[in-house]
Amino acid sequence: MQSEQPRRGRGRPRKTQTPTAKCQCEEHFPSSGGLYREKDILGPGRIPISHTSLWAGVKAGTFPAPIRISENTVAWRGSDLREWLNRLPSTRQQG
Repeated sequence: MQSEQPRRGRGRPRKTQTPTAKCQCEEHFPSSGGLYREKDILGPGRIPISHTSLWAGVKAGTFPAPIRISENTVAWRGSDLREWLNRLPSTRQQG
């Protein structure tokens, strides 16, 4: 699912992807928790959004905020990611 967002300057509006819940993403974030770096969150079979979309979501409050581990390192709580995934609308066809 893609939605258009306003953009400053000239050109066409950007299209951003909205990930869907209940995909294979859930198996990557077990309910036991843990901390996940960006490279563990994004990618094939995980959350299908770009680096830019991830940080835009954090800024907009639509994606969980990371926690700072050290001066140059952030990570996301597995429990926050699971909760976020469970709140997303499912696109699976019931049948």
